[in-house]
Amino acid sequence: MNKISIIKNLLIKNVSLLVGDRFGFFTDLKTNYFYLLSLVVVILQFVYVLIYYKYLSSIIPLWNFLNWGADILASKQYIFILPTLSLVVMLSCVSVSVYFMKYNLWSVSRFIAYFNLFNVLAFGVAIFTLIERSKITTLSFGPWFNLYFFPFLIAFAGTFITSRVLIKNADKLGIIEFPDLRDEPAKVLQRPTPRAGGVAFWVGFTIACSAFLWYSQRVWGLIIGTFLISLVGFLDDRYKLGYLSRLLLVLPVSIVIIVLSGFIMIYIPNPFGQPLKLDSWVFNFQLFGNHSIIVFAAIFAFLWLLWLSQMLSFNNGIDGQFVAISSVTALVIGLLSFRFGNLTYEQQISAKISFITLGALLGLFIDTFPPQKIIWGWGATAVGLIFASLSLLSGTRVASAFLVLLLPSIDVAYVLFVRLKEGKSPFKGDRNHLHHKLIDLGWSKRKIASFYWLISAVFGVLTYYTSGRSKALTTLMLTGVLLFALIVFRRYVGKLTALKS
Repeated sequence: MNKISIIKNLLIKNVSLLVGDRFGFFTDLKTNYFYLLSLVVVILQFVYVLIYYKYLSSIIPLWNFLNWGADILASKQYIFILPTLSLVVMLSCVSVSVYFMKYNLWSVSRFIAYFNLFNVLAFGVAIFTLIERSKITTLSFGPWFNLYFFPFLIAFAGTFITSRVLIKNADKLGIIEFPDLRDEPAKVLQRPTPRAGGVAFWVGFTIACSAFLWYSQRVWGLIIGTFLISLVGFLDDRYKLGYLSRLLLVLPVSIVIIVLSGFIMIYIPNPFGQPLKLDSWVFNFQLFGNHSIIVFAAIFAFLWLLWLSQMLSFNNGIDGQFVAISSVTALVIGLLSFRFGNLTYEQQISAKISFITLGALLGLFIDTFPPQKIIWGWGATAVGLIFASLSLLSGTRVASAFLVLLLPSIDVAYVLFVRLKEGKSPFKGDRNHLHHKLIDLGWSKRKIASFYWLISAVFGVLTYYTSGRSKALTTLMLTGVLLFALIVFRRYVGKLTALKS
């Protein structure tokens, strides 16, 4: 442990224990930590209400648990009831925890602290939702802060906190990966490291989407589909399920849920002529009402979701690589939504999900940057599903997603081709990926992560500033150049490795 980490831990411990002794709380660090965090959230609730109070309508729908009508309405000054109740709940939990601590029931006291934090966060979501529904004008921060930056911050905080909780409790959860337990040629892990980073991402993503996009059927389909991925990813991190159950059962079911929620490919864009429409075959059926499926649109969407999710998952082989590729992709897709001025409903949804995804990804930046403190695991597949779904909200962004992810796409396609050519399973790991070759060349993990940040940024700029035919020609040209470069580079590294050995 370096000096900075030691000083940080001592500072947190001393402040926590000082506050505990000052107010007669506890000598248990974790309990103090969660109550301090709860206190910060309660203070922010009061500050948020005070800031927005003058922007609220005179009558607000405060009592949402009652039947819709005049009974749910109240004068806006009653909004202070919510943060006050949040404070009362916190103080009540503190009192109960103090009681149990007298009898040295540490685990009970900690559970009450966790329960309190959950309730305080629930009050925070309720306050935010009520203000969003009741405000008559936007705060001077502007629409960017309210519509995109605030969701970004919530996703970032949710992922970051969850990641730290998983890291600290990894031994109890049984999710620590030991390098010597798996004999895999693709392995680059050098020390025991917690897994389940994909779970932390899903928590941050879901909290933000539930608070800001609760009204969208597509978003709930995305949340449920990625939940299955994250859940099975966590089980795989703990019990080592194997790839067959994940790829043949869980991933297809998750994709079907997302497609049925409304993410379909109505047409395939063609920059040199008319787009190829996929809406010629509509299948109608009855299941608790009349429904229909655009068959070809659903099939092509399924294949696109399958490819992008697996391609990104394959590019999760080294510290910091996945966050670099995915963060730039999320930013580019989000910025592309603003290219045409007035946003349509789909563009608004796409932009908000993109920045929520970006926040959740950057919430893992510190903990996955070399040397990583947590591994993504199979839960990283959920990120690919999100990007594929976002690109389907506008057919033109399928080409954009393909261009910004061109290097990892070509790398995966080439590796799969080599495996099949050699008669190997396409899902059996090896050391043919680009990041493995860079390691063989002597690059450090930090240098490789920085390389992926740089190359992703370059392709992100190209994606943003090209469109139509120029984007198609750029993609075709770069595909040939990159494929040739990767083949030559692999042969060079192979000869160099052979000479060294």
